[in-house]
Amino acid sequence: MILAALLMAFAGTPASSLKVLSGSPQTFQPVELEAPLVLSCDNPFDPRQASVEAQITGPGISWTQLGYWFIPYRRNTGGEAVASGEGSWRVRCTPTKAGTWTVRATGKDKSGETKAEPLT
Repeated sequence: MILAALLMAFAGTPASSLKVLSGSPQTFQPVELEAPLVLSCDNPFDPRQASVEAQITGPGISWTQLGYWFIPYRRNTGGEAVASGEGSWRVRCTPTKAGTWTVRATGKDKSGETKAEPLT
């Protein structure tokens, strides 16, 4: 069942840069979302330097999901993993009911905390 809407707002990111990576959102199917947040850190894999938390709200349910820093890799001809693109902040969730879903993200780094307003 296709969801009526799956909306996402990330700290410091215009709505137009929102990207649903997993195709058309459906109930009980994982949804991967990407937004190019700019957080100041030396190591985005270290949650003491930068982190993303998403508040996910749907019909009758709400939870907090940790985001993660993702860098795409591919295997070269020698079988070694090599980076094949730029890194980005991502969040995964699985909608459990059809309806309108909202995702609010908070990015934290050494300069403080930035909260995004939800899209409606």
